[in-house]
Amino acid sequence: MTEPARVMVLGFDAMDPATVLALAEDGTLPTFRRLLTGAVMARIDNPYGPFIGNTWSSFSSGWGAARTGCHSTDEIAGGTYIHRRTPFESKRGTPFWRELDHGSRRVAALDVPHTVAIEPAVHGVELSEWGAHDRHSGPRLRSTGSCADLIDRFGYHPVFGVEPDLARDFAPDDYVHREGDLRTEAEEEALLADFHAGAERKSALSTHVLASGPWDLFISVAGEAHAVGHQHWYLHDPSHPRHDSALARRIGDPLARIYAQLDRSLAAHLALAGNDTLVLVVLSHGMGPHYDGSAVLNEVLRRLDTVRAGMPAS
Repeated sequence: MTEPARVMVLGFDAMDPATVLALAEDGTLPTFRRLLTGAVMARIDNPYGPFIGNTWSSFSSGWGAARTGCHSTDEIAGGTYIHRRTPFESKRGTPFWRELDHGSRRVAALDVPHTVAIEPAVHGVELSEWGAHDRHSGPRLRSTGSCADLIDRFGYHPVFGVEPDLARDFAPDDYVHREGDLRTEAEEEALLADFHAGAERKSALSTHVLASGPWDLFISVAGEAHAVGHQHWYLHDPSHPRHDSALARRIGDPLARIYAQLDRSLAAHLALAGNDTLVLVVLSHGMGPHYDGSAVLNEVLRRLDTVRAGMPAS
């Protein structure tokens, strides 16, 4: 039997290592538990300072932030005082799998964050932003052969695929199922249900591509861990100021539920791996609470400036 992939990289964007360890220990994540007890494991410390998503830009290019130019989501435009979103197209560095693809290697790369499939695939398939937390251009597919109909076959992700033709920098999970400043309980449940549906659909898409090999390199990254961490950490963490114990009891721990589904997806991919397949499982930059006041810094500085100028602060 032909090996589906010689090298398989399975990424879980922003999946929190401490939470994975705890859920593996209590049996919620049996596949991760098996890997943690039987495979080689290494801790990677991300560089302090640059935008945390730069870890994926560095993963893709092999370059640090000084070379990719991916330091922050915002910047002061060079030679000006203009504050703006950092243009995605200004990021430097070529994803390593494109070099392999152009070098006659069969490569499949699915949803690697902060990359956009802009070049035709020569010997494989590249799918970007179908199931990724961060959006720059919307879902794009570059493929040859049997993978050319992936979007027709699987449709779009119910959260990350909203407004698929919309090209701008945003995270769809910040807006889906939310009418007000905070989601209602019904909206939280609807969002969690769509995370489940999206993770299941992504697993089916990804294993379909894997099984259509053989691949010299297969990369697939799941974005649901990132999104559920941003949107539902307050239900996972009892110490969070917004923690709603009644809602958490009713719907369960959202992180544990989505992590368990991703554990099943991991098992499905590993079941397709051959005895000689080299498998690398990557948890990127983790997750945690974010309830500091950094979001209001610009407004605080603006009001200080107006007070110093003798103008009303409001």
